[in-house]
Amino acid sequence: MWINRFFLSICIVLVIDIQLFAQLDSIYQSHATEDGSAFSVTLDAVVISDFKKGINIPFFIQKMQEDESFYRAFKNTRFASYNFKNKVQFFDKKNQMVAAYEGDCQQNYEQDCRSMKILKDTFWGENFSRDGSYKYYTMKLFDRLFFTNGKICGKQPENSNSSSDQNSHVTELKKLIFKPGSKADVPFIGSKMAIFSKEMSKYYDFRLMSSSIKGHDCYTFIVSVKPEIEKENKDATVVKYLETYFDKTNLQVFGRKYNLTYKGFWFDFDVSMDIELTKIKDKYYPQKINYDGYWDVPMKKPENAKFEIQFDY
Repeated sequence: MWINRFFLSICIVLVIDIQLFAQLDSIYQSHATEDGSAFSVTLDAVVISDFKKGINIPFFIQKMQEDESFYRAFKNTRFASYNFKNKVQFFDKKNQMVAAYEGDCQQNYEQDCRSMKILKDTFWGENFSRDGSYKYYTMKLFDRLFFTNGKICGKQPENSNSSSDQNSHVTELKKLIFKPGSKADVPFIGSKMAIFSKEMSKYYDFRLMSSSIKGHDCYTFIVSVKPEIEKENKDATVVKYLETYFDKTNLQVFGRKYNLTYKGFWFDFDVSMDIELTKIKDKYYPQKINYDGYWDVPMKKPENAKFEIQFDY
């Protein structure tokens, strides 16, 4: 009997030691950055193994803040021929659809020039104002970001053919999509976008895990608001969830999911996005973009919209 108790005691001690070891090994403490921020990153078993082989965890944090490859993938669409399907929907306060657009488009790129051909388009509801312009600001931005109007040759300045007001919104949208975690030039909430800063990182849980996304072996970096913060002080944060996928073969960013929410006196919004890239030969391109968002800002009517784009190269 005492022998059984002895072995049972040894087993309990071993289990406790293994659990403690796993708990300690599953946490990586980041070094302080220039602004003094330091935070913990939870690692799964595969990442822990890779980490011991020399994987550079600070690299992921830096890449989340400074990576340009995701942006270059979208820039590559300016120099390629492809078809793409668009679906945009607008909803009222009761979440009833009030307008919609569906279209099949084809971009042609040859001799350093690009142009777009509309193969099919369908509008439903009130999409246009009396002067023929788009009624919804979301649709104006959609056109600005994804459509090619006329024939464009050579390298065109980023801010050409659009108003300064629209340019400023596009610039901040680019920061949001391509450099999440960077401070944005938006009143009241710009600093809250800097999720890796000393001021904001304390509100978040950070996790790095190994996963497989549509056949890609990847690392997934997840940033989420701590449950107690969301419950007690939800206005402290804007970025509620951010998930970034890195291809293990070359650590290229090839997908992101976002959720950003804020409700204040001057404006409020609740926006979710899901973006996937695809690799063709040695270059990356956007494959799918899903957007679902509500926003209400000064001088604009509130808009609740969804859109989806599928690219075929």
